[in-house]
Amino acid sequence: MDTRLMYWPAVAMAALTFIVWLHMYSRRVAQMKRERIHPQAVATSAQLSARLTDSASADNFRNLFELPVLFMKYICSNRTQRTEPSANRTFPPSG
Repeated sequence: MDTRLMYWPAVAMAALTFIVWLHMYSRRVAQMKRERIHPQAVATSAQLSARLTDSASADNFRNLFELPVLFMKYICSNRTQRTEPSANRTFPPSG
């Protein structure tokens, strides 16, 4: 089996994360323009949660960083632990 195939789910996850980030960004900017919220008024996360009411995209974006981190760690560790074919040779006993 081709080991490069295991990277396609990682690419798909990165693309999905980027799409959700763009969606969250556009919705937050639209709400800030609509309600005339100055960017400095939502500089901290406490101010952000108090002023912005549309949090669905932000919640989705936050969830994309929980389990996928473990998935990416698995892919990276699998890549580093892959053995070379020459390492699997068996040698006759000496003597």
